[in-house]
Amino acid sequence: YPWMQRMNSHSGVGYGTDRRRGRQIYSRYQTLELEKEFHFNRYLTRRR
Repeated sequence: YPWMQRMNSHSGVGYGTDRRRGRQIYSRYQTLELEKEFHFNRYLTRRR
C-alpha cells in the first residue's frame, strides 16, 4: 500500500516497533488507514 511507504519513509515518534512490548506501534493515520482497509475488505464474508 502506498500509505505504508509514505509513513515508513520518514522517521518519527510512534513509527516502527516497540521493543518493550514486542508489537507494532502505529501512528493515528496508520491506524485509520488500517481500519479503513479492514472495513472495506470483504475477506470476512467471502465464500470459501
